Amino acid sequence: MVATPADEHAYLLKRSADHRSLADRAALSTSRMLHERFAAVYAQRAAELRVEED
Repeated sequence: MVATPADEHAYLLKRSADHRSLADRAALSTSRMLHERFAAVYAQRAAELRVEED
C-alpha cells in the first residue's frame, strides 16, 4: 500500500501534534525542548509537502 501525499501530510501533522502534547507534559526541560524541536520539524515537513485537492 502506497501512502498518498494527503496521507503523508496528515501523518506529519499528527506526529507534530503528538510531540507538542509530549512537550507539554515533559518533566525535564531537555525532554520538552526535544519534543518541541521534533514538533517543529514535523510541521515544517508537512508545510513543504505539496498536497493537491481534488
